Amino acid sequence: FIQYHYYIQFFSLESLHGPALPAYLKLLLGSKFKVVYINAPKELRVFRASQELGCSNKDAREVVMHKDNLKRSRGAMRVRRIADIVLDNSTMSLVSSCKRLANRLGL
Repeated sequence: FIQYHYYIQFFSLESLHGPALPAYLKLLLGSKFKVVYINAPKELRVFRASQELGCSNKDAREVVMHKDNLKRSRGAMRVRRIADIVLDNSTMSLVSSCKRLANRLGL
């Protein structure tokens, strides 16, 4: 994809639960590739899930716990350790989070 779309300056790969692909891409692409680990407190993720899914906090908590267990089993914490940037996503403003990320990336 990247080879045939050489004119694209930025792209993102999301939900990298395991460390193998981001570690390989860091080796392959060097400084052109940045791993960004996005972090938010569990209670906030539960609230967001309940809003997004239109369900109770109890049901949302189960969904979040299931996702967390799956991510942990695949090595998400190792992705965090190799991340170039760990972004705190605990604000309610998507615009604010995007601006902070752009600043951290030097965009």
